[in-house]
Amino acid sequence: MKKYAIGFIALVLMAVMLSGCTTTGTPQPVTATPTAGTQPTPTGTTTPEVPAGVTTEDGVTTITGSGDQTVQVQSKEGGYLLRYRFMNDLKIDHKSSAGMSVPLFQSAGAAMDSDGYYTMSRIEHWYSDDTETIEITANGPYIVEMIQLPHGEAASVPQTYTGAGWRAIGPFNLNAGTATIDISIPDLGTAYAASITLDDGTTGNYVSRLEIGTNTVDIPETGAYYVEVNTNKAVEWTVTVTQ
Repeated sequence: MKKYAIGFIALVLMAVMLSGCTTTGTPQPVTATPTAGTQPTPTGTTTPEVPAGVTTEDGVTTITGSGDQTVQVQSKEGGYLLRYRFMNDLKIDHKSSAGMSVPLFQSAGAAMDSDGYYTMSRIEHWYSDDTETIEITANGPYIVEMIQLPHGEAASVPQTYTGAGWRAIGPFNLNAGTATIDISIPDLGTAYAASITLDDGTTGNYVSRLEIGTNTVDIPETGAYYVEVNTNKAVEWTVTVTQ
């Protein structure tokens, strides 16, 4: 497994993760929560017990549990959407077959979804087939998904997404040519920084860096794409994609 260099730098610099994000028409509440320490259990909810296990079906590897475990999974060369959902504390260490540890998960950027889970997602590219060792430390339920791209039907644009923290939003379809991506982060001052990229929805490769404001982006070929927004979980954002 190899992490894409730009995403790795952004992760080390910011140590942030993702929050609940929605598209227009399917709203989910975004709740600002503390950025460090033990994650509080939502008031009025009971923490469920999730059985430990690993399943792989239709290109999606799902790891579940409620406590510590170490698992091995097979990954293939290509793009992945990584999604981490958890209650309470969670630490994850991804290791390649060579023993190299790559920090793909950080809890400091996760905001709460409507079901009480904190959520982070990101786009990655694996440069070779590999056996991944995933070491999980947790004191509550979690669901980790490694989703091979392409995945799901790409939405037509225009699309508007709202959320907070670190999340890969999409997929949406763009035609070769140019596209406009508007990004609003009103309270960026409360974040360490913001890293925003346009990523290929099939290969997982980086396409373009995006800035707050209006971006005119060259689209190399028609296909599915994601925008990955990487901020502190308490920071809300809006992304609008048009073409």
